[in-house]
Amino acid sequence: MTSSELELEVRDDDGAIIIAAKGELDMTSADSFAGELERATQAHPQLIVLDFSFLQFIDSSGLAALVKAQQEAQASGRALVIVRGPHQVEQLLELTGLAQRMTIVDSLAEARRTR
Repeated sequence: MTSSELELEVRDDDGAIIIAAKGELDMTSADSFAGELERATQAHPQLIVLDFSFLQFIDSSGLAALVKAQQEAQASGRALVIVRGPHQVEQLLELTGLAQRMTIVDSLAEARRTR
């Protein structure tokens, strides 16, 4: 993986879909991220967890995918939770106001308890 790539690991965890993102979520990777979110939604889980623990960077394309995922989760009555990422990622979510609109937790264990 080069520094500009996004690596996604998707797993089912007892009714929750966990998408762990590592690398950069930008215009070159936003479509694959959105595709994984769409597949996760089609599985009808109670909870979708976006684990950003190892996400190094996110740009406006990634933010747009997050907003769409949040809107779809709310419309379907499903919970969408983000595991807090590095300072740069968290700061962007704060600056854009998304941190106030989304559920952000400190750990995967805490995310699992939000069901």
